[in-house]
Amino acid sequence: MSEHKNSQYKKENKSTPSRPLEYKERTNESQSTRQMLRSILEYSSRYR
Repeated sequence: MSEHKNSQYKKENKSTPSRPLEYKERTNESQSTRQMLRSILEYSSRYR
């Protein structure tokens, strides 16, 4: 029984870290996109 519990715990442990990483990458992506948009806006306003 304890072995079964252990394997279950391992499974849960493996699956949980992926979520924060995904979230981190998503926020990072949005940040970079924002920066790109800002730079494009600056560029277009400079060369109007």
